[in-house]
Amino acid sequence: MTEGSAEHADERIADELESAPAEPARDADALDPAAAADEPVSVAARRPGIEAVLFLADEPVGVDALAELVEATPAEVEEELHALAEAYRNAGSGIEVRQAAGGWRLYTAPPAAPVVRRFALLGRTGRLTQAALETLAVIAYKQPIGRQAVSDIRGVNADGAVRSLVARGFVSEVGRDPGPGQAVLYGTTRTLLERLGLNSLEELPALTEFLPEAPAPDEPALDRLRDVRCRLRRDHRTGRWSRRRRRDGRAHGPAGGRSA
Repeated sequence: MTEGSAEHADERIADELESAPAEPARDADALDPAAAADEPVSVAARRPGIEAVLFLADEPVGVDALAELVEATPAEVEEELHALAEAYRNAGSGIEVRQAAGGWRLYTAPPAAPVVRRFALLGRTGRLTQAALETLAVIAYKQPIGRQAVSDIRGVNADGAVRSLVARGFVSEVGRDPGPGQAVLYGTTRTLLERLGLNSLEELPALTEFLPEAPAPDEPALDRLRDVRCRLRRDHRTGRWSRRRRRDGRAHGPAGGRSA
């Protein structure tokens, strides 16, 4: 190709680019978040939109947030949510719309539990240990509570279990004990409510449901129990306990023994 023909080819390409129709402005607007926010939401799109948002959300979505997304009042959104939940139930779906942790979310339905449990167990790693489950139960029912108090209730050191629960997001620091040392106090998080499908801790089952019919013994004061255990350990280490027993035995021996 000669230099002159190359110049003509370049000019022709430039002319074609200039004469090409511009892309419709609506395509650019579709990628603009501000334009998407200004796009009106029809009444017919409310329920599908709510369903789609609940499907995408990784945590319960509040009614007010949904109302803003679908441009409706909270009362209208509540009505749509209940209608959507009813539709899932009537269809016998393995998914249900449920209220939890102050919002709404999609959950697996109870009839699907055996299949879901089998699916989860096939690839489950890092299940909570029995120690972690017991520690979580103590914190859930006794919060706010410190690690030492948890250890006193369980009878074993709970530091490792508490750290594991904090790492998994089920437990977090909620304050400090005003007493000496200002120990860290722990409580359960919103993640636990989401996993259990509860709105609040008040929905936890009462402990009386798991107790025998006979009256339960009074729970000892944790401070007094801790002091007794510390004193016994200290006396055992120093040998004071055995000496005290021998001294008490001599002091309370039989009176009026035979004279020499």
